[in-house]
Amino acid sequence: MWKQFYEFAKQVLTMKQEVAKNSKDIEELRKDFRKLTTIVKRLSDNLEREHEKNAHQQEKLGLRLENALLKLERRMLLGDEESRRSIEDEQS
Repeated sequence: MWKQFYEFAKQVLTMKQEVAKNSKDIEELRKDFRKLTTIVKRLSDNLEREHEKNAHQQEKLGLRLENALLKLERRMLLGDEESRRSIEDEQS
């Protein structure tokens, strides 16, 4: 009977140590999880800012392209008018 009591007490002490170790491990995992959560949030914020920056740059490039096309169109129209004038002058 004393042997069974000793084995039971030994098991209880072993379990108590394991529970303490598990509790410590869980707390460390929680800290790591908090750190990772912070890192992921920062990365997400940085990614969002980069996305907004890229969208703004694309909009600027689109406006520059539109402006260049309008200038080209204007030059072509002016060129056509000058061509018409020179043809009219030759015919006169």
